[in-house]
Amino acid sequence: MNMDGIYFVFYVISLILSLDKLKQMTDLQFIRWFWLKTP
Repeated sequence: MNMDGIYFVFYVISLILSLDKLKQMTDLQFIRWFWLKTP
């Protein structure tokens, strides 16, 4: 993966974390949810 791809992933994660619904999730739950959402 190139650097642009890495920055994009962190950008998307930061947007997702801005949602109160996901703020209540633990790190592990978020990681599992995130990987299930990715193709």
